Amino acid sequence: MKYQKAVSLAFLSGILFLLTTLYASTEMWEEVTEWLSDEYPDYEDVFKGFLLVILFLASLGGITIILGGILIGKERLSLGKFLIAIGAGFGLISVILAFVTLGMKDGIVDGTERFIELFLPLQWLAIILAIFARKYAKKEEKWK
Repeated sequence: MKYQKAVSLAFLSGILFLLTTLYASTEMWEEVTEWLSDEYPDYEDVFKGFLLVILFLASLGGITIILGGILIGKERLSLGKFLIAIGAGFGLISVILAFVTLGMKDGIVDGTERFIELFLPLQWLAIILAIFARKYAKKEEKWK
């Protein structure tokens, strides 16, 4: 395969996004919904709906990166690189929202500690791998 490195990195990045989103988001979902139910019982359904949308968007990051890798493997470089960028963007947004949500729930210090424990290492690795996948998906220049 012509773009083996790019495809492999995209798949690895997408899988890391999916795994970290599934694990960390499930735990965060339980904690945050419990906290919101205690603090704002009248708006419990609204918050649960909002968090469900966020979890859905976060999972799109991994799926989108994998789709981008598939397109790069089929030599559709522009669209593949675009999808990887979109997926990494969704992943980054989910990381930021997780940080803000945990900070609101646990306070800045404890929230940051929980954030680092749940998200930081693998999410950033997934983002870096997505960047390198885009880098390795370059067209070969022809000499005239």
